[in-house]
Parts: sequence; structure tokens; C-alpha cells
Amino acid sequence: MTKIILISGASGVAKSSTSKKLSETYNITHRLGSGFIREMAKSFVSELQEPSLYRYSFYQNHQISAFDNLYSQSTVIQPMIQLAIDRANREGTGLIIEGVNVIPGLTQVLYKNVRPVVLYVSDKATHYEMIHGDTHVNRSVSNQQFELVRSIQTVLLKRASKYKWPIIDLTQKGGENELRSNIL
Repeated sequence: MTKIILISGASGVAKSSTSKKLSETYNITHRLGSGFIREMAKSFVSELQEPSLYRYSFYQNHQISAFDNLYSQSTVIQPMIQLAIDRANREGTGLIIEGVNVIPGLTQVLYKNVRPVVLYVSDKATHYEMIHGDTHVNRSVSNQQFELVRSIQTVLLKRASKYKWPIIDLTQKGGENELRSNIL
């Protein structure tokens, strides 16, 4: 059976690194990052139509919370995520879709071969180091933005529990084994 893996989590929890490692370990041909899908959506959705597409996921102002901003941008790209999953199933090809826009409850798990997981980092200091790591070298995250990322993580964990998506902290002992057992 074709493996389709959905990896959710807040910014800086090793979604991209995990995706790369899983694709190599399990010989999964295709990987998509939701941030790149969001960039492509900008070609047909203007900033006037959907301003959230043009912001970081952890944007917040007085009118909208960081999670509501994320959810808004995610609803726009959700049909594209679903089409990618449908195509992988139709063609019998492996696929990993990772990103903060993969939201439990919004991203539907409609096929038996789709394995969702939410990654998180429980330790705040470790998460801070990870978000400032080398995966996104040109992205600067302020302390205030980091707190918004942590608030998004809290909401994603609540949604993961509600929709019964496995929740894994890869920085904890046994995290990688737990991940493998949830995607096999």
C-alpha cells in the first residue's frame, strides 16, 4: 500500500528535516511543504482577497490571533493539499506533505493509507534553538513571534488530541521510534 504521510506542527519543530529523513528511509518519492503550496496559491489569490497568505503563519494583530491567521491561510490551500493526496492515491505513489498549514480537523484523513502526525517540542529553550536553526537561514523570528509560534503549537496539540492524530516530541527519548510506529 502506498504511504502518504501528513506532518503537522508549529514552526521550528523539525517538520522539514523529518520529512526529508522519512522520504529517504522509506523511499517516498514526493515531498511537499505547505509553505511552498502557499507561495504557489499567491499566483491566483491576491493579497486583497486573502491577506493571510502573504504573512508568516505566526502573524498576529489586534483583529486576528496568530492561529486564526494560520487557519485562514490554511483554508485557502487545503483543496490543493487534498488534490495532492488524491493524486498520490490515484497513481499509487508515496507522498509526504509537511507544514504548519497541515491542521488536524481541517486537513481530512480520508484514506486508510494516510498517516498523520503532529510534531512538537515540549522544552521551550530547545524549541527556541531549533526555530533559529539552519533549515530557514534567511528567516528571522523575534522573541515575540516565537511566543506566537508557541501559542500556535498549543492549539495544534489540542486539535491533534480532538481529531486523534498522534502527537510526538522527537526531542524526547523514544520519539523517533514512536514516529516510526505511527507511520508504518
